Amino acid sequence: MTQILPFVIFGVGLDDAFIISGSYSRTDPAKEPEERIRDTIEDIGISITLTTVTSTIAFGLGCLSTIPTVYWLCLYAFPTIAFVYLYQLTFFVACIVLDEHRIKEHRRDCCTWITVHSNNEEKDRQPESTVPVSKQHALGEKFMGWYAGKLLNPWVKAVVVLVFTALLIVCALSASELRQQFRLTDVVPNDSYLVPLFDALDDFRERSSVAPYVYFRFVDQSSATIQEQMDGFVNELVNIDAIEYQPDFFWLRDFKLFVEDSGDEISQLDFNNQIDAFLSDPVYDKIYRDDIVRDASGTITSSRCLINMDNTDLDDVNLQIDALEDQRAVTKAQPVNQGQNDWAFFTFSGNYNIWEFYAVSAKELALTTILGVVAVTGVALFLIPHWTAALFTLPMIAVLYINLLGIMQLAGIDVNPVSYIALVVSLNGSTHLSPSERKHAFYPKLKPLCLPNLPSRWLLAYWWTISFIQCSSTTSRQAPARKRQRKCSRPWEIRS
Repeated sequence: MTQILPFVIFGVGLDDAFIISGSYSRTDPAKEPEERIRDTIEDIGISITLTTVTSTIAFGLGCLSTIPTVYWLCLYAFPTIAFVYLYQLTFFVACIVLDEHRIKEHRRDCCTWITVHSNNEEKDRQPESTVPVSKQHALGEKFMGWYAGKLLNPWVKAVVVLVFTALLIVCALSASELRQQFRLTDVVPNDSYLVPLFDALDDFRERSSVAPYVYFRFVDQSSATIQEQMDGFVNELVNIDAIEYQPDFFWLRDFKLFVEDSGDEISQLDFNNQIDAFLSDPVYDKIYRDDIVRDASGTITSSRCLINMDNTDLDDVNLQIDALEDQRAVTKAQPVNQGQNDWAFFTFSGNYNIWEFYAVSAKELALTTILGVVAVTGVALFLIPHWTAALFTLPMIAVLYINLLGIMQLAGIDVNPVSYIALVVSLNGSTHLSPSERKHAFYPKLKPLCLPNLPSRWLLAYWWTISFIQCSSTTSRQAPARKRQRKCSRPWEIRS
């Protein structure tokens, strides 16, 4: 999963780069590049700082996860995001200044040692757009005026509130029906041979099951007491709901029958010689030679038997979780395992890995979400000057996440290792967005809710937009950087 990290970091780095470049392009071109960079950082420095802090905290808290995939992803991610932030504020802005000097000196972009004369430059320059710049601005302002006027109609505002409230309710109900499910065919290429194989298995078998091995180690398996505990362990496992029948082959039981049927000649031998005689039978040797491990002296160091969880359906996650927890409870209760870190008796199957994920993912996802939302709200509370910023950040992230989970369920996407990582990353994305918007609304440097020289209806439209659909990320970051002339005494106050 750490292979997707470069794409995540690439997106975060590009986001900050676009913000810096956009703000720089709106500065006064008559100033020196160094002055323009200073104005740029004053304009958007707090914004990218807040988003970096929240992203770093969100990924840092992910290191608390007990799921190794999430742990390693977050462990690599949070310092990487911090380094990206340092590079943006040092290396990237320096490159902007150097490139601006190159442009002023009429040098080529790639071949910087080649100087282009001004007359050739004017002759070779191609227009970027057939629409004049002033015309483009007029079209944008005209559209924004129309959009703001429509959005601020009383009945439109009522419709917006009702629509998004209904969406939240529907998504909340849908999210409550999310289920955990994982199929290997979901993560393999469409042309893989595994796809028709698993489809055929689904078509021609009644149900799937799991056959874990029961292992015995760290004990003297020649002891009658230990043998009795081994047999009792298998019997207790058979009593759980996931298992209906005794194992078809258990070397200890067949060994005892072999000794009983062989008469005094075998029964009078010591245990190691009895095992030699038992495995000298071609039938028993073929069945159990891979299930009994012996050292150089012939002593059994470990052994195993195969048991079938025939009442566990791989299409039912709840049954799988119950099977995992039931066998674990039986194993933990064994006398030889008391007070031991490494159990002497236990069962194992490769399916246990995914079952363990199912068992902890719901709690892990809830914990990750709660910690992320609380941490980002705390950042907004302490770093954004007005305390009411937290009142917008907390419910906004919660609503976004509920909508995300609800839409996942409606789209037929189950919770599995792949979608779990996507949810962790999406939580970071929501925390990356909200503080930036709250900063634009509350930070005194920008005069709370007073974007420069914009009509009050535009400001109201902006507020309604970020409050309900979080679409103002581009609008707020690309708003014209004109001189701020109006002041607001309160964050919610708008003056025309």
